[in-house]
Amino acid sequence: MPGLDPDIVVHNIVTLPNIKPVKQKLRKMHPRVALLVKEELQRLLSANFIQPIDYPQWVSNVVPVTKATGKIRICTDFRDLNLACPKDDFPLPNIDQLVDLTAGHEMLSLMDGFSGYNQILITPEDQHKTSFITPWGTFCYRVMPFGLKNAGATYQRAMTYIFHDLLHKTVEDYVDDLLGKSKRRQDHLFILAPLFERLIRFCLRLNPAKCVFGVLTGKLLGFIISIRGIEVDPAKIKSILEMPPPSNLKQLRSLQGRLQSVRRFISQLSDRCQPFHHLLRKNVHFEWDEHCQKAFDDLKAYLLSPPVLTPPREGEPFYLYISVTDHALGAMISHRDTCGKEQAVYYISRTLHEYETRYSEAEKLCCALFFATSKLRHYLLNHKTYIVTSVNPLKTIHAKPYHNDRITRWLMLMTEFDLEFIPQKAIKGQVIADQLADAPLPDTQDPLAQFPDEYIQQIDFGLSPFKVKLFFDGSKCQQGGGAGFVMIPPWGTPIPVAHKLNFECTNNMAEYEALVLGLQNAINLGARHIDIFGDSELIVNQVTGVYQCKNDILQKYRDIVLAQLQSFDKFTIQAIPRTANRFADTMASLASLIPPFTEDSRLYVAVQRLDQPSHLQQLTSINVVTTHTQDEWYQQIVDYLSHSILPPDLTSNGRRSFVQRANRYTILGGILYKRGFDGILLRCLKTHESSKAIQEVHDGICGGHFSGLAVAKRILRLGYYWPSLNQDCCEYTKKCVKCQQHSNLTHIPSQALQPAADLWPFSQWGLDLIGLINPRSSQRHHSIITATEYFTKWVEAIPLSSTKAKPIVDFVYQHIICRFGVPHKLITDNGKSFKNADLQNLCNAFNIKLSFSSPYYPQANGQAEASNKTLRNILAKVTSRAGRDWHLHIPFALWAYRTSIRTPTGATPFSLIYGSEAVLPLEVQIPSLRVSLREFVSDEDYRQNRLAQLELLDERRLNALEHHQVYLERVKRAYNKHLQHRDFKIGDLVLKENQNVTTLERSQRGKFAPNWMGPYIITHKYGSGAYRLSSMD
Repeated sequence: MPGLDPDIVVHNIVTLPNIKPVKQKLRKMHPRVALLVKEELQRLLSANFIQPIDYPQWVSNVVPVTKATGKIRICTDFRDLNLACPKDDFPLPNIDQLVDLTAGHEMLSLMDGFSGYNQILITPEDQHKTSFITPWGTFCYRVMPFGLKNAGATYQRAMTYIFHDLLHKTVEDYVDDLLGKSKRRQDHLFILAPLFERLIRFCLRLNPAKCVFGVLTGKLLGFIISIRGIEVDPAKIKSILEMPPPSNLKQLRSLQGRLQSVRRFISQLSDRCQPFHHLLRKNVHFEWDEHCQKAFDDLKAYLLSPPVLTPPREGEPFYLYISVTDHALGAMISHRDTCGKEQAVYYISRTLHEYETRYSEAEKLCCALFFATSKLRHYLLNHKTYIVTSVNPLKTIHAKPYHNDRITRWLMLMTEFDLEFIPQKAIKGQVIADQLADAPLPDTQDPLAQFPDEYIQQIDFGLSPFKVKLFFDGSKCQQGGGAGFVMIPPWGTPIPVAHKLNFECTNNMAEYEALVLGLQNAINLGARHIDIFGDSELIVNQVTGVYQCKNDILQKYRDIVLAQLQSFDKFTIQAIPRTANRFADTMASLASLIPPFTEDSRLYVAVQRLDQPSHLQQLTSINVVTTHTQDEWYQQIVDYLSHSILPPDLTSNGRRSFVQRANRYTILGGILYKRGFDGILLRCLKTHESSKAIQEVHDGICGGHFSGLAVAKRILRLGYYWPSLNQDCCEYTKKCVKCQQHSNLTHIPSQALQPAADLWPFSQWGLDLIGLINPRSSQRHHSIITATEYFTKWVEAIPLSSTKAKPIVDFVYQHIICRFGVPHKLITDNGKSFKNADLQNLCNAFNIKLSFSSPYYPQANGQAEASNKTLRNILAKVTSRAGRDWHLHIPFALWAYRTSIRTPTGATPFSLIYGSEAVLPLEVQIPSLRVSLREFVSDEDYRQNRLAQLELLDERRLNALEHHQVYLERVKRAYNKHLQHRDFKIGDLVLKENQNVTTLERSQRGKFAPNWMGPYIITHKYGSGAYRLSSMD
């Protein structure tokens, strides 16, 4: 039989090298079956599908399967071989996507390959692995048989190669199932022509008995596909409808498997199956009760009329319906067809894990949204998606400033989708109603209770036009005129507004003013339809044209009204009795009775309703306002809340954002409040009020001079708010003088570490004093002067009974210059013992550079400080309890220091000075190797060896220098890791660390002395972060 060219595809059987071949023993079979197996073997041999083989390494048994015709089909048990084969990761097509791509086409052709797998050859070197044993001998396959682990991947790879340019256009393929499709019937022959041409070219054979051409409906991968959409296979439904109630766990699992094959068509499948889910748990007695039977009957009733699903349409947005119950999550996506009718696309559901059942209702809804976006990702990525629920899960995720890790992960993973919430409305389609009716809210449960901050009313100016009702009235009395109107938007909350008319007017003028103002507010709100009601027949009939308008002023008002009405798509206006217009009449009368006030302020009226006596009730606000507000930050929000007046310069998106932001506020008792995320009302403060609040909380009677963030949090806890709260608090605390002077000392470096330049022995020494030491030594010594050589880390030290200039100069002359030569530089601190004329004269005489470290910055002479610390530790541990013999231990402390390895150089100071290690007392008491060998070495050999050591001293020092450079680089990286660069300019005002606290100040203030002094002016800028400061005087 012809097959695919081996150059295109062959099947390789790769086995893991650490697994040994398995030889199965021949299984017994009935003689009649053995004869039928022989007939099938002869057919396969004649077709050249198999061949005899001797001494195979892998041997599998055959499994005879009887066909409907009575003949035998030989299957092979390749389980042992499959365990030894790694998986081929070539992907198979996603069945859901393949079915979606096929549905909706007018004409289809479905084809099946003739012995499809047998058209692919196995590589000769792998054929022996397919060996199988029969009563008639052992054979192996030449072609790819069914049952091999990676056979499907190999066949799919071949089909993808052959039809790669036709796939997802006019051809779909799933392994050996081939399909041609056309949107129009008359185009079907044109799409079949290239398909057949490709089959002929690559010698692929089809099975005529399993092929159908030019059909309107076809069965593909267990689905019925047509131009209508996707329907469930009736055979699958029949198998469920005819299934008796399960009587054991095996039958229940069989039911589950059948339901899973049609899960795409069943809304809330997991919730429907909840009654018998517990039977699948371990150690649970199987008992099919009435709840299980009812759920089973409900599933059968549902499957009597399953929905017809439709594939997604390009560019059409999805509607995602999600619902949650106590035990399951469910979701459905739908879209609108060309007629505008909503059609279901996919149903998904799952059972909640035990820990998920403890989520709040809001978290469960967010979990359902995350589950839906994860499972339907391939649908939602390229489509706008509207989330349709009773409450808004997106606001729960986006609105709260702080999330737990779970919500944060959900938020991050859902940012790739274009999601938008729309409120759930009346649903006419039964398919969609099924999804939502499965998990209704209890009658006693308030939907808004699921989200504590679900108070925002959705006002979408771009989706559809909406209609408002307008009641208007005017009033004129001795105190002046007033205009009032009440607007009722579609979301139901009345908007009453009253205007004081600060000009001479008649009652009819006041009526017209109320109508003009009301119409303008409706226009600003974005209404397209309006119904107008007034109790003045004159005004209503003049606007409608029934009455002629003879008054010139009223004629101008009428023209303005007619011009405003042109902004609406539809309007009605009618006269009503005064009793039906009491709300607007009250607003007009109230405004007319108020005394006149200035132009730069507005007066808004707080109207509240008292439903119960004060000792039993809570005050319910129906409209909230402020009095005499200036042009503060919240004026636009107040205008919107009081009159629904939107800022005129906003775009459509800006208006939507402004409305969502403004609806977080309310007005109670004439004061503006913001609703916090925890439901607490925060009073909004004006500019002068916010300044007073910061000052009082930070440095008032109960203030603690805390940080800006702490002050901001405390103000929030007290119940106050304004938009720049945190920023204003931080700015205020930064400028607080007391906070500056008593702030913590800064230990984080501001400049990068700049190590000392590479040195050579004896060129640079660091001088320092250890003292005053108490008690004094028995020889009246109270200090120790130390000198540390920077390269070798060699230390010289002597005790001192005086720290005046002469002992210091004598020490430098005798212990440094006379012993180690004239150094290049001496580094000291700014103490009086070193900063004197005698030491300076000595340095000048020998041309020594005397350098002083920065005041109060011991790191500048860090080497001397480090060696002093080590010496102090040694002396503290060896000095007697009386503590007066410490001067006697200095030579031994120096010996211990000089003969120990220093970390920067990786060598001892003694070896870097003399070229060899010092002989320690222990080596004499218990002879070491080098001490023992000295007895066997002549004096001449010893001298030669010592000379060689001195010759190699420079190399030892070069190694120490290299080690020192590596060490400095490591220290530099560690130091600069926490660097926070700070740079100042000449003329800047700065504070200086208060390190030089006087005895008087310390005695007066003690622990309460400030950490910082100043301010000072920078007069000169040095390198490495050093500055010269000058006082303000």
